[in-house]
Amino acid sequence: MIELMKKLAKEKDICVLATVSGEKPHCSLMAYTTDDDCSEIYMATYRSTKKFKEFLDHPDAEVICIKIHSFLLLDGLTDAHFEEVSK
Repeated sequence: MIELMKKLAKEKDICVLATVSGEKPHCSLMAYTTDDDCSEIYMATYRSTKKFKEFLDHPDAEVICIKIHSFLLLDGLTDAHFEEVSK
């Protein structure tokens, strides 16, 4: 099952990121990529976005990678790493 999940995650590059806004969920369509062994998923956003602020306040998040007739739901505490990106 894990290999099927990794395969699905590597085949796609768009996901839905669900974070918490107050006491309600907030979903964002995001582009992503994975590392070679698919143990980490990388996304980028500006610090001024709502989703970035929600990560700081509530590090619990869910990621849904969708493929026709199947989906992958990743649930849990994020271990987010933030790096400055020059414009």
